Amino acid sequence: MTARPRRLLTVCLGNHCRSPLAALILGELGGPAVEVHSAGTQVGRPPGARADGDQTDMTGP
Repeated sequence: MTARPRRLLTVCLGNHCRSPLAALILGELGGPAVEVHSAGTQVGRPPGARADGDQTDMTGP
């Protein structure tokens, strides 16, 4: 019998940045032992100002 994966749900306000990133990292770290999903509590609202623009440089202020 195969063990069921642990199920994790990451939640943030809009599901634009934090919870999808957390889900990605947890899924990579956990591999097939985890099933990860992300959700937002305020779905349908546009991303906040901090989510707009170029997010490729994560080293700056």
